[in-house]
Amino acid sequence: MNPTAPQTLVMFDIDGTLLDSGAIDDRCYIETAKVQFSVDEINSDWRSYPHVTNSGITATLHQQLLGTQTSPLFIEQFRSAFTHRIQAALAAEPQSCQAVTGAIAFLNQLRQRSDIALAIATGGWHSCAQAKLSHAQLPTEDIPFASASDAQEREAIMAIAHQRALTHYQVPRFQHRIYIGDGIWDVQASRIAGYQFIGIAAGEKAEALARTNTRHIFPNFARSDDLLQTIAQLTCKS
Repeated sequence: MNPTAPQTLVMFDIDGTLLDSGAIDDRCYIETAKVQFSVDEINSDWRSYPHVTNSGITATLHQQLLGTQTSPLFIEQFRSAFTHRIQAALAAEPQSCQAVTGAIAFLNQLRQRSDIALAIATGGWHSCAQAKLSHAQLPTEDIPFASASDAQEREAIMAIAHQRALTHYQVPRFQHRIYIGDGIWDVQASRIAGYQFIGIAAGEKAEALARTNTRHIFPNFARSDDLLQTIAQLTCKS
């Protein structure tokens, strides 16, 4: 491997990690699902779904509520309706989706590092994610990106983001891989995919991550020096 090429891949989740957007995202998804499935209630315990992604949850709901597998046409109709609802909510409630404290500065800091490659792997659909990232003015335009528009399973989304990062940075492999997320499903996917994990969470979410034996948990990105030190420690171990 070229010694000047990035040897560490740092991959990010979006909702709850880079963006404080969970409340509006959940509300808009539930409202869309009620309309698309013509029901009054939707199970919003996302941990109960096999794949905690927009496409995965929608496919599970289709099977549970309609008794059949979903179709690409239904997924596209749902995605479009959800995106429009997100865009309307962002316009009406601009404070409902903001960058997590320190996230913009931390991303910009990592972008200056020649030894670190960046990628994004989100369980949201691409159009919804881009609407929120643009609204919050997060500098992600040139970062390799994969989403629930690419696959239902989070590990598969991570694999696609990884491959796109290899192509983007023109390297054959990364020696170290770290995923930064906020959910229990992020921890599980990271372990399956062989990534080191850093949690971004506070309160009950941080407690839930701690119960998974996650050692490195930060409330946000404000302590950037400590985060960088943690990344360095993890690359020494992996």
